[in-house]
Amino acid sequence: EEWHERYPVDSVISQQPAANARVKRGRRVKLTLSRGSEIIQMPRLSELNLNEAELLLRQLGLETGGVTYVPSPKAKRTVLAHDPDAGVKVARSHPVMLLVSNGRAPAVLAIPRVTGLPTRVALARLRKAGLKISGVAYETTAQFAEGTVIAQEPPGGFRAIRGDKVRLRAARSTSTGQARWVKFTFKVTEGPARRVRALIVDEGGSREIANDIEEGGSTLRFSTQVQGEAVAQFFIGGALVEEKKL
Repeated sequence: EEWHERYPVDSVISQQPAANARVKRGRRVKLTLSRGSEIIQMPRLSELNLNEAELLLRQLGLETGGVTYVPSPKAKRTVLAHDPDAGVKVARSHPVMLLVSNGRAPAVLAIPRVTGLPTRVALARLRKAGLKISGVAYETTAQFAEGTVIAQEPPGGFRAIRGDKVRLRAARSTSTGQARWVKFTFKVTEGPARRVRALIVDEGGSREIANDIEEGGSTLRFSTQVQGEAVAQFFIGGALVEEKKL
């Protein structure tokens, strides 16, 4: 028996020997009968991983008609639903649409207001909220104390998701200090090799002193000249991870 789209159930599809062939009496004749259109009962794909679901569909002769990803508490790539549904009878090669989890939707939070806080306190508060700092720009002013955050972008109260970046502007003293040499270190956090960028921000402006791929756990040592009040900023993957007063 074989599945066949054109021949009704139990119809002869073919025979061996062929019609009109001369054979001896008692010769066996092989008949291939139709089982009708090949109908498959849809399996239950929900809760399967997408790879498992697609493999099962291929084994049954069905096709993936499309995959739609939606946020869900289920693990990523878990099949949530499908069309046709489980138990529905379909012909082989019928396309099956899959609804698949893309993981939990990112948590929405309100950006903390850090204007007026010391830079170190502001950085700690933003990181605790799950935000990244893209940089701190220092401006010379006599209206705010040294190191006070005078502006933030986006402003406090705006909505964001964990991992979004915030940029700060902070006050720098108007006094002109003398040039001096400083030595300091920075320990790269454990993990794979990443690009580490180091900036010096002093009364003379901002300048880059390092920008290279560094191994996780390594200690970088610096010796440079600064003008007056100064800080060293360290970036990993484009996000400010530490600011050190020199």
